[in-house]
Amino acid sequence: MSKLRGNVRYRFRSDDHDVNIVIEGDVDWVINHVDKLGLAGVGWTMPIGTQVKPTGLSKVSKERQKSGMNIEMEEAPADEKPADMGPTPDPSRIPVVRRPIGQLDLGAKIAEVGLEPPAQPDTIELMEILDDMEPPQPVQGVTSV
Repeated sequence: MSKLRGNVRYRFRSDDHDVNIVIEGDVDWVINHVDKLGLAGVGWTMPIGTQVKPTGLSKVSKERQKSGMNIEMEEAPADEKPADMGPTPDPSRIPVVRRPIGQLDLGAKIAEVGLEPPAQPDTIELMEILDDMEPPQPVQGVTSV
């Protein structure tokens, strides 16, 4: 793992003792205070406020970047609608289902769809099915390595 540099955030939390410690600042300053508090080896330190540089660029993007051209994608303005929103919704195509609260007969709806209600499996039947099955064999071949 690479050594942290720049601004970092150290965080330690213990729900048992109701302790929540957050220290933010330059990496050397944060590590110094973590050591002074005796918290070395617990909690975690993460970088914050670092600039992300693009990696894995295509040859064209690298050439454009070298020539000084901005290769970053522009964010769409917040007040503009996206171009791919699709058709406007038609409320007449949405079915209206109204009933008093608590009046849904779930059993009838399940039967209407054609599903069987859940049933508790019979232990004896399960034992008979498992007895009829062959015992599992260990995997053979190169995949068993």
